[in-house]
Order: sequence, then structure tokens, then C-alpha cells
Amino acid sequence: MNRKRLVVLAISAIAAVATAATSSPRDDDDDNKGSANGSPVVRQQVIQRPVQWTLTPAVCSLLKADLSGSGQSRKTVTLVRNHDGTWNYKINDEVSGTATDKANHHYIFLYVNNAFVDSGTGTPLPRLPYTVYGTDSFQLIPVDGGPAYTTNIFFNLRINADGSLTNLGSVFSPNAFCDPI
Repeated sequence: MNRKRLVVLAISAIAAVATAATSSPRDDDDDNKGSANGSPVVRQQVIQRPVQWTLTPAVCSLLKADLSGSGQSRKTVTLVRNHDGTWNYKINDEVSGTATDKANHHYIFLYVNNAFVDSGTGTPLPRLPYTVYGTDSFQLIPVDGGPAYTTNIFFNLRINADGSLTNLGSVFSPNAFCDPI
């Protein structure tokens, strides 16, 4: 099951970088030192979208009843040119919202995922192979009863030339599957 979570994290990171491809190039994109004002940030895009999820006790043993949540995601994708001509990609995804379980308990949740690709080649997408690493956390905060918990994941993956994944030392909290996003 940990491999499944790694695949989801990797695909999310790749999709976030791919979404940046839809932004229009800036006039100074051919400047090897970054932007005209000296900043190494060549492109930054913010994507907002609604998020809905459901989690069951069968998937997350910390729950006593089915739990459904909704909120707003704000994903920021930043592309930075290094002095050696390679690229750094940073994807920050933050989701906050509310949830209710079938026992009518109410919750606030917060999700944060930070993914990084250092020294990648290719733009706006990194060319295979490359390494992606970062953190993923989810907090469920009860308002009027029900369980509270936090999940934490550190992922470190090599995306190989054939698209397969190599785990380079990812670490999961015991309740990682209680992260619904």
C-alpha cells in the first residue's frame, strides 16, 4: 500500500508541474540568469480548485464513522532557473476546509504538500529521469467531538526514464492512509 501512496504523490507532483505548462512564457525566458529584474524565478502560477473527499473506517482505522470533507485548494507552482542552466521546480499545495462524519461530528482540516525537483532538465516539465522529494501532511481537528489526528509523510522518489518509481527513503507515519487528499 505504501507504493500506491508514493505513486499518487509522484503523479500529483508531475501533474502540478504539467499544469504550469499552460502558463504563457515571459519575454525573458531565454535569459540564463532568470528574469530581467534579477530574480531566478522564471515562471510562477497559482491554481485554485475545489476539493471534495470521503474517508471510511475501512481505510482509516482512526475513524469511527464515514467522514466527508470539502474545501479549497491553492496550488502554487514555481519554476526557477539555476546558474548552470538546470531547473528547480517547487509545488506547494494547501487545502483547508470542513468535514462532517456520519455521527454528525464536525471538523476543520488542513492539508499541505510541498514537492521539489532540483536540477531538472527541460521546461516547463522536467525530463525523465528526475528525483522528487517533499512533505505531505493532513490534520483533522474536531470541533464538537470525534477523533483528531495528523498524518505525516516525507517522500523521496526517483522517477526513472521508463516512468517507474524508485523509493529513495520515503518515511510514512503509521496512519498515512488516513490522509484523504
